Amino acid sequence: MGQKANSTFLRTNLQETWNSNYLEKKKEEKSILLYIDIKLKSYLKQFFNKFGLSIIFIKTTLSKNICKVFVSFFITLKAIKIINNILKKENITKKKLKFKKKPKQTLFFLNRKLTIKNNSKKRIFYIREKKLNYYKKKWKKKKQMILNRFNLKLLDVLKTYFKNKVKIILVFQKNNKGKSLRLKNKEALIFRRIVMQLRFYNKFKYFKELLNILIIIFKKKSTAQLLVNYLVFQMSLSQQHTNFLRFLKQSLLLLFKANITSVKGLKLIIKGRINGVARASIKGLEIGDVPRNTLKKSVNLFTAVSYTNNGTLGVKLWLYDM
Repeated sequence: MGQKANSTFLRTNLQETWNSNYLEKKKEEKSILLYIDIKLKSYLKQFFNKFGLSIIFIKTTLSKNICKVFVSFFITLKAIKIINNILKKENITKKKLKFKKKPKQTLFFLNRKLTIKNNSKKRIFYIREKKLNYYKKKWKKKKQMILNRFNLKLLDVLKTYFKNKVKIILVFQKNNKGKSLRLKNKEALIFRRIVMQLRFYNKFKYFKELLNILIIIFKKKSTAQLLVNYLVFQMSLSQQHTNFLRFLKQSLLLLFKANITSVKGLKLIIKGRINGVARASIKGLEIGDVPRNTLKKSVNLFTAVSYTNNGTLGVKLWLYDM
């Protein structure tokens, strides 16, 4: 009798390596650096999740004297809400400018009342525009200051952990759609048509954010963990999972038909008490081709657990890239 092999082993990518480098002088140092690396990565995940930022990729290089950390992350709507709350606490909210009209000047000449008209209306509008531009620039600078404070908090913690004996270098990469990712003219037109076809779901809060995430996954490599993290977060918020999954399925089908991506196949399985039903069930979604019995082709497996009021939901994602 032949023994059965685990199917998930055949679907995972064997080319992926542990994203960390150790510059040790002795063999004994490697075990210490490995322990520090595991603790550092677990702390970074907790720290970023607290601020509503989902981590995609972490790379570290450790030695006795240097600690380099590279983190690529995605800014969610939760992070923007946290930043706005910080701004309110520190009284850095935008102040609306109130312009008062100047009263008319009156003069008395030979017992006659004379009024002088204010002919400086054009000048008032010009000054108003200048002031608004000034406050806009000031607002941007204040936001940058808050982001710098976020970096400083992380640096202070790492300094105390290493007891100011190690040189720390932090590198952050923002993976939101913008400067890091830009669509071509033809791709942008196709994407606008897809958005128009999905306009029924425009009333939902997750409409823009989920489409943004799907484009990043299809255009950038090694970013599928972002989709799993977002699915887990969104399913823990509400109990209406069917609407969310229906929107995800339709958007994926439209993007695959458009041939914008280099992704050849995608498979998603969700197991648990979906929609808060008494019994657990399994819902699956498969688009394209996902090879099951080959080790040469790169098929990545990502897993996560979402904690809801009615129990846990297990999420598994297989993604086949070129």
